[in-house]
Amino acid sequence: MARGVVRVTRQDGGIERDIATLMAGDFFGEMTLLHGGTRTATCRAVTACALYELRRDDLETVLIRSPAMRETLEEADRSRRIELRAGGSNLGDEPPPS
Repeated sequence: MARGVVRVTRQDGGIERDIATLMAGDFFGEMTLLHGGTRTATCRAVTACALYELRRDDLETVLIRSPAMRETLEEADRSRRIELRAGGSNLGDEPPPS
């Protein structure tokens, strides 16, 4: 995200819960990009935002050329799952789809 503020929410037992607030320099969508499947949260702009879009095919090209980038994204994925688990969400307990 180049600029702005995005709120990340998730439905949990029929209740919408805030799970994160993202600022410039942050990113989202890595779980789906890495593992496929459907999204697990909703991201809404709180302020005007400038976002970058990265498509899966383009990401795969980058990851082939930069194994360090794959490690960084996988670490972000692990960290977010731990944060979700600590916040009481059962998403952090779900293994990523293969």
